[in-house]
Amino acid sequence: MGAITFFFFIFSIILLAGAVFNVLKYLQPGFYPPKRVLKNRIKWMGFGGVVLGLVGFICMWIFK
Repeated sequence: MGAITFFFFIFSIILLAGAVFNVLKYLQPGFYPPKRVLKNRIKWMGFGGVVLGLVGFICMWIFK
């Protein structure tokens, strides 16, 4: 069960890092893709990262 929890945490970190990367690109002027696409990516990557992080913590708590 530890491998599954590890997977959730690693994937959560990857998604949150992607969200931060897209926030930095969003703040730069004149960057492609359009800002609305970047906002959508930031929203979904951040949401996915938080949800997978919570699932990882729940798995860690349940399967000590």
